[in-house]
Amino acid sequence: MQIPSGFAEVTFIARVSAGYREQMTSLGFQIAGFNPLTGPNLIASHWRTFITAIGWNTGSPTRCLIKVGTADPSAPLTYESETADAGSGTNQVTQPQVSMLAVKRTSLGGRAGRGRMFLPQPIEGSVDKTGTLDGTYAGNVQEALDTMVDDVAGVIGGNAFLLHSDAAAPNAIQSLTLSGKVATQRRRNDRG
Repeated sequence: MQIPSGFAEVTFIARVSAGYREQMTSLGFQIAGFNPLTGPNLIASHWRTFITAIGWNTGSPTRCLIKVGTADPSAPLTYESETADAGSGTNQVTQPQVSMLAVKRTSLGGRAGRGRMFLPQPIEGSVDKTGTLDGTYAGNVQEALDTMVDDVAGVIGGNAFLLHSDAAAPNAIQSLTLSGKVATQRRRNDRG
């Protein structure tokens, strides 16, 4: 991932409880006025609020990794929030390879103008046998996602941007919309 100067990539990390693999997702932001001493823990706090809002146990371990772009896009500065405890999730969630999916859209058309953000798995009972999320649950997740992105933008000092794997300039995200269908990530099948 290329992270140009003036931008950052925030990686949000969560785990249902001890013994499960960590789940990661990321989002780019324009950056201005970010305080590396307090910012990582504030961002992790907003991520933890999101995790709780989607129905995970409040004890689910979460953390965040922030990579801040420098003059050399391949050598960002890295900051990490304090590590959470192991957690002991009590809410039932779907299988680890099942994810909720948010679609990133910019003003550009085509594949270069959109991206995906895999979110943690939903709670049991919120998705039917066809992979469709319950409408009320999906609305709550979308609201929590919007709030989290706004809160993180306030900490980091800029709006959400789509970062690219090549040297293409980042593009402002116009919408981040939760899909009504769950997605799968086969690599999450293994717990351990």
